[in-house]
Amino acid sequence: MLLAIHPTNPNLVLAGGVNLFKSTDGFLTKNNNTFIGGLESLTFTDPDNASHVDFHAFAFDPVNPNRLLVASDGGIAQINDVLQSNVTWSLSSSRYQTIQYYHVGIDPTPGSRTFFGGAQDNSTTFRDANGLIGALPDSNDHYLLIGGDGCQVGMTKKDANGKQYLFGAAQNGLLFRTNLFPPFTRLDMYKSIKPNNTGEGVFVTNFHLDPDNTDLLYFAMEDSLFNTNQSTTVTAGTWKLMDSVHPKVIGDIYSLETTRGAYSSFNHLFIGSGDGHLYRIRNPQNPSSPVVEITPPGITSGAVIKDIAVNPRNQDTLLAVVSNYNVLSIF
Repeated sequence: MLLAIHPTNPNLVLAGGVNLFKSTDGFLTKNNNTFIGGLESLTFTDPDNASHVDFHAFAFDPVNPNRLLVASDGGIAQINDVLQSNVTWSLSSSRYQTIQYYHVGIDPTPGSRTFFGGAQDNSTTFRDANGLIGALPDSNDHYLLIGGDGCQVGMTKKDANGKQYLFGAAQNGLLFRTNLFPPFTRLDMYKSIKPNNTGEGVFVTNFHLDPDNTDLLYFAMEDSLFNTNQSTTVTAGTWKLMDSVHPKVIGDIYSLETTRGAYSSFNHLFIGSGDGHLYRIRNPQNPSSPVVEITPPGITSGAVIKDIAVNPRNQDTLLAVVSNYNVLSIF
């Protein structure tokens, strides 16, 4: 993804994909190559944790051609002297940050300013405004939780003991539950709750935590859907497969939304697929509730229904956001 030639030394060539490599003889041989960025290594120095996998762009300093700016999935960083045998990375003095969110969420506690998101190749980020995990030096800083590519996110309401849980995901169907109360050890804090025997899912893992009934959780695995009414205690082996979904849904599931308010048998779950189909299930906590297709005219094959929004005051008012080239975008 990145190929760079030093402005004054044509034999110093950089090649970047997931990781970054430097050659001092223009890659003429295998012997003069050095691993200088990406995954952690002893072959470069990185006190600021500035180096990040997946390299995309570069710029040499026109005043000091040995100083290199590099853009990756982690943002912008610099190599102070690319000629060093063991290069040193830094974030410079700007602390410039870039990040791309697939999904974001907010603490359902009224008045809370705690929010979180699943970031592309940058984990699940958590702005802990209420000090649930612990105060950070800057209130706008974020904890990085779970790891990998952040995906869908959700957070429960406080239970009777004031405890809350965060749900996050990583690429290809990984799903985790994190407690936002002590102990904060990795063993106690992170629970893998992906349903058993489900293989890999789509890259950006999708689930839905009902924002008004946060014990209700739905998890998508390609064109199949699982649910639980015990989100804070569900394990990999206690999910319920919603039998009616797989035979009916065309395309992988890319979006989920529920109607607002206290749950009853009149509540609905809406499903959007990667093949341009929209569905409705009444009383979705019943695993056998029928799936009804409600795809509006004008959505074409190849369209991806990426998001669904339900009017919180009237569940008959629905918005569907459609993605892809040459398709109508909002219904």
